[in-house]
Amino acid sequence: MDKTEFTRQEIYDLVWSKPFSSLAKIYEISDTGLRKICNKYEIPFPKTGHWQKVQFGKKVEREKLVLSDKWTETKITLSDREASEKDHYLTRLARLTKVIEKEHPSLLEIPERLTKPDSLIDQAKAYFNSKESTSHWRYSSEVHTKSGLLSIAVAKIMCRAH
Repeated sequence: MDKTEFTRQEIYDLVWSKPFSSLAKIYEISDTGLRKICNKYEIPFPKTGHWQKVQFGKKVEREKLVLSDKWTETKITLSDREASEKDHYLTRLARLTKVIEKEHPSLLEIPERLTKPDSLIDQAKAYFNSKESTSHWRYSSEVHTKSGLLSIAVAKIMCRAH
């Protein structure tokens, strides 16, 4: 991607030259983000089915770009950030997840043994170690915690020698 700032006219010409999905890949923006930019800056864009009509040689009309003093000096950056006023929750979450994974990987490590397990975990562990639980193994390949406990199912792994 060489260019990052555009005028309304340039974006108008872009969206009428290729489908949003193609432009999204070129400019590393979601097609929804590009659509939001067009709406924000009052740039008409092809409606659903336009590119199929073009593909099959049907006649299509290009909606005119209305010139507006409001946007005369405006430079538009094609980015998802520009597309919405607020960061999307999932975008922020994904960014934070990457930072944590890169800078603090030890925070994501789960120890073999829990040092201070929740009481629900302790109750489930006690149940699975009880005679009540072990007697179920004779009749089933899967055992569930009883009602009133944290819902956990444990399956027996069956191995056969060949």
